[in-house]
Amino acid sequence: MKNLVLFILILFSKLFFAQASATANFSLKIDFEENIPVDQLEIFYNVKAGNTLKSVEVKIDKANNSVSINGINHFIIPINFPTLSFSYTDKTNLDGYSDQIIERKHIFYLVTGPGITSYSNNNGQNIRFSKELSNVLITSEYKDKNKLYRIQYFTPDNNIYNYFNGNLEISNSVLKLN
Repeated sequence: MKNLVLFILILFSKLFFAQASATANFSLKIDFEENIPVDQLEIFYNVKAGNTLKSVEVKIDKANNSVSINGINHFIIPINFPTLSFSYTDKTNLDGYSDQIIERKHIFYLVTGPGITSYSNNNGQNIRFSKELSNVLITSEYKDKNKLYRIQYFTPDNNIYNYFNGNLEISNSVLKLN
């Protein structure tokens, strides 16, 4: 009898203490201002426990100056989608008084807020980076049982961490997608 009770207890504990997880297809289309060379972009995602990319395909559309990222991610609910960063390098003067030329890396961040574990579509909204608005935070809300994305843009001069409401995660490990 004790063994039966122990067996039932173990069986039910597995049901009650399990975490919900899922796998989903994601699709993002990101537009860039004309002065950002999409063919030179390097694309990274921050490695994150609880939401990982299982496969990814990156398509560069030079004609529309955009990037499409499609793939499959596996996540534990409610861990949000990983932060994506886009960068390219150019040359510039060290300062206004020097002729020394140095490399400059431009970085654009796409940060996902809580409740968004994957992107099945852009929900009819465009994500567009410019040099002036190089940081994007996407959050979501439900309206009439429909999930709506809210896209906010921030300049590099803003206190990014405060504007991202704690959603900007820093990782010492990033994976290059292209």
